Amino acid sequence: MASRRGSRSARISVGGTSEIIGALLAASLQGEGAGVVTPAEGTSFRWSKIVDDPVVVDVLAAVREMYGAEPDLVVLDVRAVAAAEWTSDRVDAMLGAAGTADLGAVEALSRNLAAGVLPEVHRPLAAMGVATDVAWIVPYSPFSGGWDATRDLVGAPRRVWPVAQLRAEDARRFTAARQIGLALAPVLLPESVSAFDDDAPTAAWRTHTAEILADLVGCAVLRRLGSDEAADLIPQLREARAGLRLQDGRLAREDLVLDTAPALRAAPWNANASDLAAIASAHAHPPGSFLPPAACVGPERAAVLDEAAATTACDHDLLPEDLRDIAAGMLAADLEDVVATLPDDPRARERFALYGAWRTPLGLQEIFRDVADRLRPEASAADAYRPQAQPTFTLTF
Repeated sequence: MASRRGSRSARISVGGTSEIIGALLAASLQGEGAGVVTPAEGTSFRWSKIVDDPVVVDVLAAVREMYGAEPDLVVLDVRAVAAAEWTSDRVDAMLGAAGTADLGAVEALSRNLAAGVLPEVHRPLAAMGVATDVAWIVPYSPFSGGWDATRDLVGAPRRVWPVAQLRAEDARRFTAARQIGLALAPVLLPESVSAFDDDAPTAAWRTHTAEILADLVGCAVLRRLGSDEAADLIPQLREARAGLRLQDGRLAREDLVLDTAPALRAAPWNANASDLAAIASAHAHPPGSFLPPAACVGPERAAVLDEAAATTACDHDLLPEDLRDIAAGMLAADLEDVVATLPDDPRARERFALYGAWRTPLGLQEIFRDVADRLRPEASAADAYRPQAQPTFTLTF
């Protein structure tokens, strides 16, 4: 994966507006393919073609096979960021929100990084209608495992537990792949997502089409990596999400956007990127569905969504005691997996403890506290890394 630039390097000072910074970075990295941005010495970032994260390595290999080319991506090294000294409290709070459940948190993270930490090139979750030369990717949350990712896909509130669950490795693979799918959407779906439009229903339909493509890419990557069981579970989780929000046979616009299951069930396992784009366009709800009032769901489809919700998620107050014990064991094992992948650094451990405190489902807080108490550093160690101000950064490549 050597860069065409060989050993030549240059440094870009970060300053000015995010648009200017993005244009500079895009011009510098155009045609370089996928690379990773990692916190480096002092107040700098380093861009490299060498990818160390095994999740990203596997996902990129599958995407290249599907896409037929090396996509231009700037991938944030989330494991390195989890332990980076420069990260401010605000970024600490947002770093865990790399999934799609909390779009506001992702947008806030992107804005904060663009303001003085990392050049913003493309915000795939917050601005799908804007095509850029180089896509910037947060592949997954370093603090999130299979349990957390499953709840994000279902969009479950803290009182609801998922009955079915992705393995942590599969969750990271799927999240990274769907992030890449969102980044490729302006290229693969130019007629639906490339033109900016202030009209809310039209924008929702464009986002819906891009979300379908992203989920399709995620499931296709899972199948190429041998995770068929996980790929089969994704449409069920999406149907459960819609079923939990179905009211009087109708879905609100924001819930209809993530109704991707029909396309997922129709896609062949060996489809390439162009095939997936065609499937996304063919199975997207028509633009008129996003006009007010909320979209009407047919009786047969509503029954499917209701059943998925009933069999995939459960309010913890209604869960039998024996199943609660099973859920507690699943969460404990998932948390241990996350801990095993975190950098052995007090900063990463403290951030994991802070993140999990507001992500753990109600009724299972003690499970998380037992893990967090073992990891949390002494107060002096935690305070030592907190910077007083945001420095200005440079990018070295």
